[in-house]
Amino acid sequence: EPTVLVLDEPTNNLDLVGLNWLESFISTFKGIVVLTSHDRYFLDRTVNKILELKGGLIKTYGGNYSFYRQQKQVEIDAAQKMYTAQQKIITRTKEDIVKNKQKALQGETKFTSRNPFEKKKAGKAARSAVVRERKLNRFLAGKSLIAKPTVVKNYGVAISGSTPSGKLLIAVTNCS
Repeated sequence: EPTVLVLDEPTNNLDLVGLNWLESFISTFKGIVVLTSHDRYFLDRTVNKILELKGGLIKTYGGNYSFYRQQKQVEIDAAQKMYTAQQKIITRTKEDIVKNKQKALQGETKFTSRNPFEKKKAGKAARSAVVRERKLNRFLAGKSLIAKPTVVKNYGVAISGSTPSGKLLIAVTNCS
């Protein structure tokens, strides 16, 4: 009576009868089953938790493989929105810094000797630019910066229809 089963690609080389037996066995097994598989339909019918290993971290998703894919897409979309919003703020801040530096430079050259009010205004713009630039640099160097989400593209061939397992579905020769 094992309490844990570790299965690596258990559906490889199984015919339809063997696949049905394995699904039934896993569904009624009283212990823990840890398995890896590329068969998403098998995963949908047998698992209730997905563990994703990425970048040295493990993330847990409750539900089957289809739920995992939906949840993962929601996370990717949210991360992309947050990244885009952050990039807009960074761009706006950089533009403001450039404008303040230009105001300061114009005020220094144009009004230095004539109008003390304009000189004070130019100095304030220069200080504002320096402060905002330091703040932006600290933010860009900090840990709260959101990294650009990476999307892994999956390539494959979709074959529709049902064919009993063990039957040749497609053969390719002289392909590169």
